[in-house]
Amino acid sequence: MAFERLDYGHPLDHAFTLAFKMTDDWSEPWSARFVRFKDKDEKALYGAAKVLKPAVPALFSALKLNLGRTVIVPALSSAERAADPKRNIPRLATVLSKEVGCGLDMTSVTKDPHPSLHKVAAGDRISTLEKANYAATAIDADVVVILDDFITQGATLAITARKLKAANPKLAVLGAALGKTERRGYWNERGVQISNDHVPNEWDGLWLEGEQFYANKVKTGA
Repeated sequence: MAFERLDYGHPLDHAFTLAFKMTDDWSEPWSARFVRFKDKDEKALYGAAKVLKPAVPALFSALKLNLGRTVIVPALSSAERAADPKRNIPRLATVLSKEVGCGLDMTSVTKDPHPSLHKVAAGDRISTLEKANYAATAIDADVVVILDDFITQGATLAITARKLKAANPKLAVLGAALGKTERRGYWNERGVQISNDHVPNEWDGLWLEGEQFYANKVKTGA
């Protein structure tokens, strides 16, 4: 799914996700998978990686990105000062940069730890992030893709993109995530039906393959 704009009017050139994460319908298969990913279920991490491995190269190809001038930057969690290679999003960023053949940067974006945005009122999220002293340095690239787990209002992507563009005025900044967080009931009340019917059937199989690979790895100790 492609989003031309998110809340806050932030400077992302585009954002992309695989599917919706419906917070009021966890019985929906993709939403249930995303909840397990958010809960740090290692099987879900492997499922996500298995889907992203073909999905991200296909996206980059469709966008006609110059891979030699494209860099993936992991979004920072609330507790991080810089990307922790052991956390799931930096792990995915590392895997995808190798799969795609583009650059990876885990040091150019830094900040101070801050309260989790899930515990902050929606109207206070940007100010919370601004107080965290986000900073970015120069990156030798034409395009940066910020990789995150889920996009709600886009506050984290917004401030990251803003700082990256301030340090790199000619840089194009894209966002990519597993899911776009929405409430199905909210849209139903407004006469709009949202679903994940657009997700290719083969992605279901890929996610399950990834989870099975992890299960076998644990079982065999490989």
